[in-house]
Amino acid sequence: TVIILESKIDELVGRPSTGHIVSEVSAPLPDPVELLQAGNVLEAVECALEMRDISKLVTLLGFMTPTQLVINCNKLVQLCTAHQLAEDLTLRLPQEGISKRLEWLNSLIFGLLFSGGGISQDGSATEHMRPVCADISKFLTSAESNVIAQIEQVVETPGNGTYIPTAIDFKYLTLSVSGVNFDNNGGKSGKC
Repeated sequence: TVIILESKIDELVGRPSTGHIVSEVSAPLPDPVELLQAGNVLEAVECALEMRDISKLVTLLGFMTPTQLVINCNKLVQLCTAHQLAEDLTLRLPQEGISKRLEWLNSLIFGLLFSGGGISQDGSATEHMRPVCADISKFLTSAESNVIAQIEQVVETPGNGTYIPTAIDFKYLTLSVSGVNFDNNGGKSGKC
């Protein structure tokens, strides 16, 4: 699964493949929600990512919290999830709403950027952090005017406990992902 994910990240960032030969799976992929209901969080998220269907991914994420994903999934899966969610922002309005999308992106991106030693222990995530952060930064920058317009339409409902994003939150997220880099040791340096 990691080889497949690494190959897909290479495709996303336009790099030549790492040389691993990945055979195509001929059997249909299982339903990610069913995998989650069976208690297989990592497998469910990997399956949804492999489908490359944002509706399936968003539906799956609707059954969990960002904390559940972070606790149960490695950094590479978290990075791929953030990438797909950010890329979709450039294409359409989030089906789950801008508040929920930005809550997920904030949790995943800041979790990855500030997890310290956890990144260095996940070598595949470290290797892909720079190019994927650069992509996410481009996606967020490209979607900025649309996202801010959506944020301005969010009406706060007292007492419902829903995350209410602000334009400043979004700009901070965009600046954070574009201004942080991890070197080979997992430390911060330069730009992403």
